Amino acid sequence: MKKFTVILIALIMSLFCLPLFAGCSAFSFSEDFELKYDEEDNPYYVYSLSGWTNKLVGEYTIPSDHDGVPVTEIATQGLIMTRITRLTIPNTVTKIGNAAFAYNYALEEIVFEEGTEIEEIPQGFCGYDRALKSIEIPATVKTIGAMAFLYCEELESATLPEGLVTIGSRAFNYTALKEITIPASVRDVETEEGRICGIGYGAFHTCEKLTVATINAQIAEIPSGAFGYCPALEKIYLPSTLKKIHGALFDEEGKLVYGHAFHYNSSLKDIYFAGTAEQWNAVAVENEPAEVQTAKYDNSAIVNATLHYGNAQ
Repeated sequence: MKKFTVILIALIMSLFCLPLFAGCSAFSFSEDFELKYDEEDNPYYVYSLSGWTNKLVGEYTIPSDHDGVPVTEIATQGLIMTRITRLTIPNTVTKIGNAAFAYNYALEEIVFEEGTEIEEIPQGFCGYDRALKSIEIPATVKTIGAMAFLYCEELESATLPEGLVTIGSRAFNYTALKEITIPASVRDVETEEGRICGIGYGAFHTCEKLTVATINAQIAEIPSGAFGYCPALEKIYLPSTLKKIHGALFDEEGKLVYGHAFHYNSSLKDIYFAGTAEQWNAVAVENEPAEVQTAKYDNSAIVNATLHYGNAQ
């Protein structure tokens, strides 16, 4: 019986590793380095965390190398569900996986080291990082992926780099942005798979504190939901390249996917259009109402706002 009891205790300890003995590593996290080789057979590491990542608290810097080999990639969901408050990304990193820093509820600041050459902020980059207040997007970034900053509810400002080409669907959905300027480099892109809108569906949807949106982008269309439910939006600057402002979007089963591009923008007073009155009159504004249960969607805010031409303030 005594022998059985000893064995049972040993099994329990192996399963749960109760922190009663020195060296017990229960409820800890580890840094993982996956060795890979590029096309020129140069070694590099893909970095991630595993284990009890919520034990990682406070400021944290991702290692730039491991045993002298550079860390150039962050794995998909590589650093999720931690309690990091300030994250520094080394300039050796050139690729970040989807949702790499998602669900870090305490994260307030993300810092890219000087010299960073990353070109893409990926899908779900720091989604649901509700406390995020500050990030400077590197000048080399050309793409901001879908839902990159989804539910970053404390993010009040974001400077988009000159050279940025596309902003993905719901990229800044449910953020606290007060103003946004979309650079002239943003444009619609034709690919073999089809057309990619420079500004994605619902890109700035439910930015309830947004008051001014300046769209210098050379885009032809503003898609459904792009600035929907921005009740504080007072004025918007639109480019002369604009040809269409979309209405509601429904799926194949007839269910609403996104409302109109500017639905429920009750505070919108002024539109500053970079072109002429003749060019504005050629812009197709879809304004057929869509009703879903008790909600009504339309672009009446655009139709009823005061127009100013040549972007004169």
